[in-house]
Amino acid sequence: MRRSAVETVALALAAALWVALPAHGAVEAGERAAQVIRLSPAQAATLKPKTVRPTAAKDLPLPPAPARVTVPPQAERVISAPRAGLVVRVTAAEGDRVERGAMLAEIESPELVNLQRDFLNARSAAELARVGAERDRALFNDGVIAERRLLQTEQTYREARTTLAAARQLLAGAGMTEADLNRLAETQKIATSLAARAPMTGVVLKRLASAGERVGEQQPLYRIADPTILWVEASLPAESLAGVAVGAPVEVSGCKERGRVAAIGAAADVASQTVAVRATLNKPCEALRPGQIVQVRLFVPAGQDVLAIPEEAVVRSGDRPWVFVRDGEGYRALPIELAASAGGTAFVRAGLPQDAQVVVTDIAKLKAAWAGLGAPQ
Repeated sequence: MRRSAVETVALALAAALWVALPAHGAVEAGERAAQVIRLSPAQAATLKPKTVRPTAAKDLPLPPAPARVTVPPQAERVISAPRAGLVVRVTAAEGDRVERGAMLAEIESPELVNLQRDFLNARSAAELARVGAERDRALFNDGVIAERRLLQTEQTYREARTTLAAARQLLAGAGMTEADLNRLAETQKIATSLAARAPMTGVVLKRLASAGERVGEQQPLYRIADPTILWVEASLPAESLAGVAVGAPVEVSGCKERGRVAAIGAAADVASQTVAVRATLNKPCEALRPGQIVQVRLFVPAGQDVLAIPEEAVVRSGDRPWVFVRDGEGYRALPIELAASAGGTAFVRAGLPQDAQVVVTDIAKLKAAWAGLGAPQ
């Protein structure tokens, strides 16, 4: 059937008008943002929303990830048996805090008896050599003996002192303190047991021996660590590390102070496609324990256009986030684009002027008033 000229013109005009009209969603969002929420006198008397200004964000948080608390190599020590023997007593359990020099285990050792006997004999020999050297020095000065004899006597004295120093060093290596050695020299009383002592102040990670157990020389007895020096290690997806660099801030669950990224793995794990990331804390965190699983959040530079506002200021309506801002005597709802939210802070990428006065209280009441204007549901 043929159309008349009038019908043809009408269809052409309708098509042109349809193309010129914007999409329904764009009109709706624009209309909602253009409408000002004005409060009635009764509402204004009871509704006094507080507002804040957005601040420029320095760091943008990444999604949280699990991590493990570990002890760095420089903060861990292994306490070994100074000599072979029988463990007769242990004084610390796992998790105990120990002070430097504290006795952790007592070991009965037959070898210790021999070392003490050698020390006492060397001490006596050194004393005799000293007396002989002093006597020959006096005789040489009086012209009674030849210089050769004096030199031989003094050489004997030096050798005796070297032997004594070696015997003392062996006893020190066996766990005897300077006070123990002085007591032995004065009383000549030989001890039958020695002590394995803590080389530093720290926390016991593992007890490796028990009372009644025979141990060999240098057999590990304890592992202790300095709890003020800990690492937090995570395996993160390689694609999530764009922008992350050594020195980037890190938040660890349970800790008030932020840490810093100390190292980023040079290669990704083939199977999991994750990269090892290690962080250190700026200050000790009492909430952390070696082996503990925690949540970490890394931060990357936010860029110039990202603003930070309290997270409670953001409302959801339709399929997007909004905020209320003061507009003269009323308020206006603005659609925004969020970059991230973390720790009570929302990071806005677009849609919010930097000088806006963002509402942070009475949000529910403002949203109800806004709904009366036909806000998206």
